[in-house]
Amino acid sequence: MKRTGFLILGVLLLTIDGALCRVFNTEWIRPDPVLILTVYLAFRARSLEGVACVFILGVAAESFAATPPGMMMSAYILIWLAARWLRRFSMPGQTGVQLGALFALSILSSLLMFVYLLAMDVAEGVLWINLKAMLPLAVLHVILAIPVWALARTIWPGGSRRSLEAA
Repeated sequence: MKRTGFLILGVLLLTIDGALCRVFNTEWIRPDPVLILTVYLAFRARSLEGVACVFILGVAAESFAATPPGMMMSAYILIWLAARWLRRFSMPGQTGVQLGALFALSILSSLLMFVYLLAMDVAEGVLWINLKAMLPLAVLHVILAIPVWALARTIWPGGSRRSLEAA
């Protein structure tokens, strides 16, 4: 039941994000709710549950963004793997550590999307926009993570510290 609720939360956040960005015309600095939830899952969920939810949220994000099949989903899986790797070297129960990881992974995500666009040969002019928005977007992700993670904790509180270390 918690996975279903979490996926519904993800789709709801994608819908709200799309509507607000359209209304306020902020396409150049668009927050990514799936990225925020991906980092949350990397620190809170067991491996199989987390990667399955990230996969489904990535597919949902692709349907909202009209990107080539697999582009965003693969980026979220790579971000999830990087967050799981960072988790091994940090104190995963500390919110500040998780927010710092989100900041760094937001920058990594922006760079990864640029590399994907470069590989598809459609990155002309995107580099400057991407570099200009990278740091403000990372800060925005950290600010938005606080209420989003509070809401996510009500749906998916995560396991005990011992069960998280075993995952």
